[in-house]
Amino acid sequence: MRLMGYRTRMNLAVLLCQLVIGTTLLVAAVRKVLDSPHFVEALIATRLPHRVTLFLAWTIPVLEISLAVLLLGFSAPAILLPSFILATAMLLSFTLWSSRQFLCN
Repeated sequence: MRLMGYRTRMNLAVLLCQLVIGTTLLVAAVRKVLDSPHFVEALIATRLPHRVTLFLAWTIPVLEISLAVLLLGFSAPAILLPSFILATAMLLSFTLWSSRQFLCN
């Protein structure tokens, strides 16, 4: 006799992923807010224009907190899914771009 069906196991796996990713994003955002001078220094090191650096200094933590709340909320409306995917793609793109900047220098 099977204790859990396939669907139940998948739901638990998705829930676990939501918890891990949501918590990671929330901790990252809080660290960026609490240690903002170092975060701004890291952004400046990417050689972006000053206005872009200031914009990203508050946009990235807000995006991370928003994504974390959506993931940890568990009941986000399906209409927010495109926004979630777009915000995730933006964060991932910026992370890859900035890590490439650091590795090439």
